[in-house]
Amino acid sequence: MLEQRLRTLVDPFMARMGRRAALLGARADSVTWAGFGCMVAAAALIAAGWSWLALIPLLAAGFLGGLDGAVARATIGTDRGAFLNDSLNAAGPALAILGFGIQVPAAHGVAAAALLAAWGIWSATTLAYDLHAARRAADRAGFRGEAEPWPTRRLERWAAFAALGLLCLLPGVFPWLAGLLVFIALAAVVARFNEGLERL
Repeated sequence: MLEQRLRTLVDPFMARMGRRAALLGARADSVTWAGFGCMVAAAALIAAGWSWLALIPLLAAGFLGGLDGAVARATIGTDRGAFLNDSLNAAGPALAILGFGIQVPAAHGVAAAALLAAWGIWSATTLAYDLHAARRAADRAGFRGEAEPWPTRRLERWAAFAALGLLCLLPGVFPWLAGLLVFIALAAVVARFNEGLERL
């Protein structure tokens, strides 16, 4: 599995970084807020037309998005922290997509609106599945360790950041790339919806 191989490569490094950050007094919630702040900065740069420069805070946000969980595991994780993390993880990419719509409203507006809608639907479906799966004590792989036919949320988050990075590198073809991402997001929604109907 691709997700398992990536975790084998990334998790030990992030665990070490999380322990070091925790020893320095870092709190998981603070790391989460710092990552969200980087996403806000990236969205502002995208809206201003500096998409390439937005890659810097975008990469920082991706790193911090992995570090907060590592810090939580090195200290004491809380439901409050998980709620904060899920909420800001959904809000950050939405702001970046909005930035592309603001950047060139006439050319990007419709595509950005469609991508925002697809992102919102995907986020809602995923969070709804996780909520009800947890209530049934059948949480998804990556939380309880169960195998699942669809990639886990961590891999999906990495894919979302990779897609935003690609959009920053190629803002001139944003409508076409956004259309492709809408299709992928909606395919993921259908897969998640079917999975929920079968397993819950």
